[in-house]
Formats: sequence, C-alpha cells, structure tokens
Amino acid sequence: MKKFILAILTLTMFMVSCSEKPNETKQVVEKKKIKKYDYFILSAIPKKDFESGILQDSMNWYGVDTIYTDQNDSGKIKIGYYENLLTASEKGLSLYLDSVITNYSLLKKDSVSSDLYENFIFIGKYLNDRPALYSANLKNKKVKLLWSKWGKKILSLDFSPANDYAYFLTAYRYGKNSSFPHIVDAKLFKYDIYSNEVSMVKDFGKGVSYYSYWQNENEYKTIYTSIDTTITSNIKQLNTVFNKTGEVISDSIFNFDLEKDGFPLIERKKEFKNSSDNKYMLLTEKKDSIRFTKVLRKSDNKVLTIHKGEFELDKVEWKDELYLIAILNNKNSLSELETVKSEIVVCDLNNFSISKMFKLPGLRNIQIFSNLLIYDEGFGKNSELVFYDFVSNKEYWRIKVPGGCGVKNIPVE
Repeated sequence: MKKFILAILTLTMFMVSCSEKPNETKQVVEKKKIKKYDYFILSAIPKKDFESGILQDSMNWYGVDTIYTDQNDSGKIKIGYYENLLTASEKGLSLYLDSVITNYSLLKKDSVSSDLYENFIFIGKYLNDRPALYSANLKNKKVKLLWSKWGKKILSLDFSPANDYAYFLTAYRYGKNSSFPHIVDAKLFKYDIYSNEVSMVKDFGKGVSYYSYWQNENEYKTIYTSIDTTITSNIKQLNTVFNKTGEVISDSIFNFDLEKDGFPLIERKKEFKNSSDNKYMLLTEKKDSIRFTKVLRKSDNKVLTIHKGEFELDKVEWKDELYLIAILNNKNSLSELETVKSEIVVCDLNNFSISKMFKLPGLRNIQIFSNLLIYDEGFGKNSELVFYDFVSNKEYWRIKVPGGCGVKNIPVE
C-alpha cells in the first residue's frame, strides 16, 4: 500500500513539473489580492543578489508588491504593478537613486515606455541673459536647453503636484519704473511632460503683478493684476483657474479703486497642515513672542518641534506619509536691520525626528521629485540648484548654469 501511495505522489509531482512551461515568467514574490496593472519596471540585477534574498528585502522596504524573474534569464526582473506610467516612473527613480537597482527601463505590457521622471525641468539663463527652460537628466547628470524664445523671458515656473504638467509665465520685459513694478507682454504657457511639448494658453498683456499656485492636483490658479491705462487709479485683478491640460475652468475679474481701496490683497495658497492619511498635523503656537512650529503624531499625541523663533511656515510637502518637508522664513517679522532668511526642514516621520535642516539667506523655492528635495541656493548669476536625497540623507547633484538658475524663478536678493 505504501509503495502504491509513493508511486502516486511521484507521478503527481512529475505531472506538475512537466506542466510548467520553460519560457513562462516565474513569480518570486507576490502579496495576495494584487491588482495587476499594465506598467512595470524592468531591471538587470546580479544573479547572486536575486538568489540571496537581499533584493526581496529591499523591495519590501520600498513597498514593492511583486518581483518576477524569467526562467531563461534570471538577470532580468520585473518589479511591481503600476496603474499608470507616472507612478511607475517615480518608483523607478526612487529605487535607482538609492542604488537598489543600477539600471532600468519602464514597460507597458511588453512595450518600452518613456520615463517621465528621468528629467527635471527648471529655469536657467540662456546665453547668460534670457531666463529659459532647461532639462536635467537625473541618470546621466547632463543638462540641456529645453525651450527658449526671443522676447519671452520666463518669470515663474509651477509644476503640478504629480510633476506631470507645468505652467510658466513669460514677459518681453519686467522690472520696476520709479519703484513701481511692471510686466510687459505677459503670456502663460503649459508644458506637457508626456508629449514634451510647450503651448501658449493665455495672453495677459501688460500688468504689475502675477501670483500663481496649484490649488490641487488638477487645478492651477493665476492672479494677474493690471492698471487701467486711461484711469490709473483703477486696478483690475484677473483670477483664472485652469485644469492640467490648459482649459479654463473659471475666469473672474475684480475691480478696485486705488485711492479708496488701496492696492488689492492677493489670496495666498493655504498649505496642507494635515498629512493625507490624517496621522500627522502641523501646529503653530506663540509663547512670550516666540513662535513654535511643531508636528503632532495623533496616534500617541507625541510632539516634535521643528522650529523655535520668529520664522513662519511658507510651504509644506508631505511625501508618502513618511517624510515632511517644510520651508519657513522671517519675511513677515523683519526688523529694519534684518535680512530675509529661510529654513528648510526635513522630518523623518517613521523615526519622528528631524533628519536634515538647511539654513539659507533669502526666500527659497523647493520641488519634491521622487526621493529628491530640489532647492535653489545663492542669488542672481551665482544661484544654483541642489538635489538632496532625503531617503539616503545625502546630496545627489548640484547644477550651475551661466547666469544663474532656480526651481521656480532665478533668485534675487
């Protein structure tokens, strides 16, 4: 009887092994109930890393659900399932920056797709004179001119929260006349990262001020202020909201009398003081003229102080609920002899601690791009871009362009 059972088991094992196709993709790690989307990352890795389990441990830390290998070529792996190309691009760069993988490409099913996070777009001077769009390749660390037109100096650049679209304002001329600001021939352009194309969406004309921000992932708001050319006491403020693709969602005009109302106030962006999962909250309190900025962890009411002094919050970025990046400055509390200063604070929420702090002169702009905190340093022709990897806690790259460069604009003192 025992021999009969053993024979049956042997036959069953033989049939199962024969049923596997030799060219079939073999699943190595997969959690249950995974949605199998079309996009994934293809990477070459050393065979020993794959067989040792080191790679799987690293992938688990990065929240990767699946790892596949081909039986005929275990030096190639497929990493994760991603709903869209943007998500796959960001994850690929994240793994690359932290040396989990050394090279990779993005695929949709079996076709190679473009990598939306391979290049970072910023403003730099062209021919040491005209602010233009530049592209920084984060893999080969090379910089190239992306867009520049005569008579169109770029004043401001705003990337969407998902980093897939950007708007930028150009002008033929801008500056001050007798201490009063002016913008001549202002035009708004849209940059599409998917098609790598630039198109004009709005002609603002002549004005005195421009303020813009992304209200959310899909809505971009601009506030353009101009003066009536015939009655100079009349101020017109045009508030326009665009969607990602450049279509106007709403358009409103507000008129003010400079003599009666004064110069109109601008509605500033409200920063998100709660993390999207609502586990953390930013708090500000003042005691004896000293301002405290803190992070509250709601699960145990533990508090982390990230600043003590006169600096106020200017911008807040929550990254995957694992990191908080905040900019603070003293622009609203300057004494006569003080100059504007900024602090960029990086908080590791997992360890609930400050992992890095940058103290810089002037007002600063930042952009979060996968694992990278990108900020500008210096002023004018001496300004440069710094790429800091907040996951591995090290500087990744530093860019200089003749004439200066910046994240949103070229910094001035």
